[in-house]
Amino acid sequence: MKKRKLLIKQKEKILRAIKKIKSSDYDYVVDGVSSYNTSHDYAKDNLFHPILDGFLNIAGPGYKILDFWFNIYGPRGHVKPHEHAEQETNGALVSGVYYFQKPIKSGNLVLNKQVVEVEEDDLVLFDSHLQHYSEPNKSNGDRIIFSCNLAKGYKKILKDGRWTLVKLL
Repeated sequence: MKKRKLLIKQKEKILRAIKKIKSSDYDYVVDGVSSYNTSHDYAKDNLFHPILDGFLNIAGPGYKILDFWFNIYGPRGHVKPHEHAEQETNGALVSGVYYFQKPIKSGNLVLNKQVVEVEEDDLVLFDSHLQHYSEPNKSNGDRIIFSCNLAKGYKKILKDGRWTLVKLL
């Protein structure tokens, strides 16, 4: 696990922008919404580049972003336990979360049943095979996170109607 602070200058503009991006219910998100199933191209929107670059910088050379999305958790909102890797990738697949907005008492990250205390502006990267989830938001405000999956030496393709990882030669 790697953890760093990522200070973003244009938070108000990003907050306005994500309110315009389609988000919806998602199986793993309780009492909140996610942009995971949307087709917004964050890479073309310069406003999101500092967050994308933050993930790439902490991951290190050779990593590419496979997925990038945001979740907004209202009071009691949280993400259910899950993992992102369906196959062994020997550390070449990592997941990350950036705490864009995190009110006091809005919950922490849990990796393999170990609580990782996080604050607003924390960026955390971890092996995608680790089971992870978040504690419920016990504040009256929204917790907003950006998440991503990154890979080194793999790409994501659509095969038989399902996304799968393919090792690059």
